[in-house]
Parts: sequence; structure tokens; C-alpha cells
Amino acid sequence: MTWANKDKCAIVGIGATDYYVRGKSWPRSIYDLAGEAILKACDDAGLSVQQIDGFAYYAGATAGYVDKFDTGSFMETLGMPQVSFTAALTSGGGGSAGAIGLAVAGLTNEDCKYAVTVTVMACQQTERARLGASFGTMKPDPESSFLQPSGLAGPGHLVSVLARRHMHLYGTTREALGEVVMASRSYSQNRAKAIRKSPLSMLEYEESVVLADPLRRLDFCLETDGAVAVITTTAQRAVDCRHPPVLVHACAHGASREWRRSGEHPRRASQRNLYHRHDSHRRSGRAGPGRGDQPGPGLRTRPGDGRPCADPGFQPDREEGLMRQALKHGPARLLPGEQITIATSPDTEPFWQAAKQHRLTACQCAACGHFRMPPTAFCPNCSSRDKAWPTLSGTGTVFSYAICTRNPLTGEDFVYVPVVVDLDGAPGTRLIGNLTGCGAEDVRIGMPVSVEWTEIRDGWVLPNFRAG
Repeated sequence: MTWANKDKCAIVGIGATDYYVRGKSWPRSIYDLAGEAILKACDDAGLSVQQIDGFAYYAGATAGYVDKFDTGSFMETLGMPQVSFTAALTSGGGGSAGAIGLAVAGLTNEDCKYAVTVTVMACQQTERARLGASFGTMKPDPESSFLQPSGLAGPGHLVSVLARRHMHLYGTTREALGEVVMASRSYSQNRAKAIRKSPLSMLEYEESVVLADPLRRLDFCLETDGAVAVITTTAQRAVDCRHPPVLVHACAHGASREWRRSGEHPRRASQRNLYHRHDSHRRSGRAGPGRGDQPGPGLRTRPGDGRPCADPGFQPDREEGLMRQALKHGPARLLPGEQITIATSPDTEPFWQAAKQHRLTACQCAACGHFRMPPTAFCPNCSSRDKAWPTLSGTGTVFSYAICTRNPLTGEDFVYVPVVVDLDGAPGTRLIGNLTGCGAEDVRIGMPVSVEWTEIRDGWVLPNFRAG
């Protein structure tokens, strides 16, 4: 199905600051960075900043984890007389492209004439507010308490769980991941402002430190500060701007890749995907573990071939992808309970009260029987608020996992294995915890596990898992 707004709007100006290595943008403020990008985008488009009357953000208009943008502040800072459209999308790497789609929505609805999207890298970080460790440093809330205790401390850790599942399903190899990283580095040579441009060899990739197996440090992007602004207007107005317009052919914001909206196939598309901060994402086609979804197949690559491959018949040996280059990490350990804090709510507290009694339970709808984790106020299947808390056997199987090598709180060398476990007796329900009772390199998708109770702070008890 073709996108309803296909070619109705166009990008007419792009502006960007220099990139700064994480935290090196101080003492500049986020409005200083974003304002520079907006003014450069206006100059690129041949517009005055006073003509901008729309703003589209993503990630809730945040700028990393230090501050948040406010349209009124931009108006005061840059002297904008009127803004008639301002809106923001949720977070996630695809939100940068989605924000351009949001601008298109405002333009086609005639809510504004020239919309600026402050997007892609409107970010400033500190040692205590890093994107790379964002989840581990946040104050726990009732929902994140089902994720944070596992030590999946940042976006890269979550992507490693996806990458592992992708290797299991599609036979993706470590060499294939390395080839994506090498290609990304080669593209940086076309960017005058890029920080790292030197060519990268497979040997250098293989010698890169493992942060969350199967991902190495070079699978993660360089954490940087900076800002990018994109100006979008209608196709009719775009012809009067300084440069030939770049039509917005299609746009999607979400987990699936809606290639059909553009009428193109990935192998033919000349468009560029404004995405993401982890190179393995370009393969998996999925922006987070979600609530138990499978990663998409993405673009598969034959090792050594170096080219994207969309051949649905290509099915390499799965065990080769997982086993041939297995790394030795040592015993899988549980993160110390004294460093783990949780938060509860009326919806989640019955789970944690049962855990205090060493009883594993899951939230089940009392009306339709649907299980859901984390527990929520309403059943997503039938909207009932009635809940049941059946006692489970405490056994399950590993759906996916990562092997992490540093304590997320102290930074010290510490091998632990966050696992996503399919719980027996609660169809469709998965729980995340640490695994112990085996070597980290011996963990396999599909292996049986049983619950292991760990005392944590404030008298609570955390369900982890033991192999076998």
C-alpha cells in the first residue's frame, strides 16, 4: 500500500553542529547546539528563521538524558514570531525518521508552512547521563523493575539480546556483523565531520572488546554530543527554496519496516534510512526486545560476500553462526543483590509479594485468561481490570540472552548473563533475569532453566534463573 502522503512534502534544508565526543560539548547548552543546527538548516534552505512555524521532535523532545526541548524557548531564543504546530513522537532510533513523517502530517494538514525537525543527534551527555548506560542509571519505576535488575543497562545490551536471537533464527555469523561495522566505517570517510574515519579490518573488529556478547565495542556507535536539524515543507513551496528538493517518498515509525509504503524494494531503494545507533540493528530490523516479539530477518549477509542479501532461501547452518567462534568467559554469575533496587505499584506489587515467599507467579486476566508481563492495569486482550495470580512451576526455557562482561554499577570486570525466559504454565509470558549454574559460553537458546531466588535491597526478593 502506497503511503498517502507520498511526495507531498520535501526536505529543503539540513544543518548540523560538529560532533563532540561524549560530554565534550560543555559548556554549550542544548539550545546553543540545536539553535546552531536550526540556523544552518535555514541558511541551507534559503529561508529566514522567522519563517519557521512548526516543530517536530522525537524521543519526547528530549536531548539525551540531561534536558528537554521546549518550543517556547526556541521561539524566544531564535526570534520566531509564531509557531502554529509542535508535536513529539516517542523514543527509539526509528523516531528520527518518524519525526519527519510527523512534520509531513502537520504540513499536509496545513497546520504550518515550514516545519523544523530537531532530530537524529540532538543530544548532550554527562558521565551520569549517558545514552550507552541509560537504563542502568535511571531511577527504577514499576515497569523498568522487570528489566533493570537483569543488568541490561543500555540500548546496546538490549540489541545484543536481539542479535543473539537473530543468530539463532537466521544463522547470522559474527563475521557478518563485522562486515556491517566495516561498511559503516567506510561510509564515514564521506563525512567531513566524522570523528573516526580510518578504515577498519576484520582483525581489528575481532580484537575489539566484547561488551555484550555477541556484540563488541565496535558494534556500538561512538557516543557523541551534537545536533541535527531538518527543514521540511510542502512540495509546492519547496521549488522556491535554495536547492532542489528531496521528496519524502515514504515514512514509517515503529518496529516493522514498511518498505511497501514507498513502492520500492530494499535492494532497489536509493532512499536513506535515518536510523540507528547500533550496527547489528541494520540486520535485525527490530528496535527492541519489545514484549517478546521475534526480531525481523532484515538484510542477511553471506560471510565474506560483503553485500546485503534478501534471498529468502538462504539458510546457513545455525550452529555454525553461534558456536564456531564461541568466546570463553567463565562462570555465569548473578549481579550482587545489594546493588539492585526495584519499585512497585498496585498493579505489580502482588508479583513481588509472591517473590518474597519464593513463589513465582504471573499476571493473568481473570476474564479471558490472557497472561501479561509486566503486570498492567488493563488486559491488552479484552480490557478487563480483573487479575488472577496463579502460582507457576518456576521452570522455563531460554528465549534469548546476552553475555555481559562488566558490572553495570561499578564498571568492574564481572561476567553475568541476562536471559529472556519463556515461563512454563504461562503461555506467551517471558521474564528477564540473570542465569547461573553454568559457564557463560554454555548458555543456549532453548535450554531449560529453573527459578533461583536472590535477596535484594529493601527486603525484596528477585527471581533469577539456574541452568538445568
